Amino acid sequence: AFNSIVHRRYNDFVSLHELLLARFPYRLIPKLPPKKIVG
Repeated sequence: AFNSIVHRRYNDFVSLHELLLARFPYRLIPKLPPKKIVG
C-alpha cells in the first residue's frame, strides 16, 4: 500500500472554503473550525 503525509496550512483551507462558497452559493458549505495555535 502507498502511504503519504500531506501538510496543509490553515490558510489553504480558508482559500478553498472561499472558493467553494463563491462557486456553489446555494450549497450548504460547513464553516471551518477555529484556527488552533500548535507549538
